[in-house]
Amino acid sequence: MTVIMHQMPREFPPSSPELAPPADPPGVGAFEFSGGALCLDFVNSWGDRARPESDQLKGFTALQGFASQAGLATLPVALSETPAAFATALRLRESLYRIFSSRARGRAASPDDVATLNEVLQEGHAHLRIAASTGGEKKDPGTGTASAAEVPADFPAEVLEVLPAEVPAGFPAARVQAAMLPAKVPADFRWEFAPVPLPTAALWPIARSAADLMTSSEFGRVAQCDGSACTWLFLDQSRTRNRRWCSMQSCGNRAKARRHYHRQKQV
Repeated sequence: MTVIMHQMPREFPPSSPELAPPADPPGVGAFEFSGGALCLDFVNSWGDRARPESDQLKGFTALQGFASQAGLATLPVALSETPAAFATALRLRESLYRIFSSRARGRAASPDDVATLNEVLQEGHAHLRIAASTGGEKKDPGTGTASAAEVPADFPAEVLEVLPAEVPAGFPAARVQAAMLPAKVPADFRWEFAPVPLPTAALWPIARSAADLMTSSEFGRVAQCDGSACTWLFLDQSRTRNRRWCSMQSCGNRAKARRHYHRQKQV
C-alpha cells in the first residue's frame, strides 16, 4: 500500500518593520545647547538661514541625535514612518524660528506658525501624564523660610502693616518677606510624556518648551544674534537686556575683528 504524505504549508512569522538606526548615547553629539530654552536650541540647529550648509538637521537620524543629546526619551520607530515625521520636524522648527525671531524684532507671530505649533502640542498632549518625581522642587503652600537673596530690594513697605505684632520695629523688610515666602520642598510628581514608539515623540517636549516660553514673562527676553552670518536665538538674561551676540567667542569676536580691520584700513 502506498502512503501519500501531505506536507503541511510552512508558516512564517510576520515580518517586523525595519527600524530606524539608534541615536548616539544621551549627551553625546555635535549640537550646541546655549539658547536658554530647549525650543531655541532646536531652532538654532540651523545656524544661518542664508547658508543651507549650516543646517545640522540633515535627516531623521540627525533629529534623533538632537533628541538624544537633549536627554529626550525616545523609542525605536519604523523606518517607513520617519520621512513624514522629519518633514513635520522641519516645519515645526521653521515655524518656531519665525515666531521667536518676530518676537525679538517686536513683531506679532503669524497665525499659521502658531497653528503649526498647536498641531504638535495637540498630538503630544494626548500622551502627557503625571509621574512620580525623581528630583526637583516645588513651592509648599505652607509657611517656610527663604534666603534674603531671593527677595527684591524694593519690597513694598505696606506689607509690613499686616505682619504679626511680635515683629520688632525696624526689622529689615527683606528679612520679613523672606520669612513669609513658602518653603521649597521636594516635588512629589512631575509632568512627562509617556514613551511611545512614534517618530514625532521627540517633538513634543520641544513644542511644550515653546508654549511655556511664549506664555511666560521670559518671552520678552528672546533676542537674536546681531552676527551678519548668524540667525541664532537666545534668552537675554543680562541685567540691562542688551546682549547682542549668541557667543562672544564666535560672532562677538568676529564683529570685533571686522571693526578693527576697518579702523586699520582707514588709517
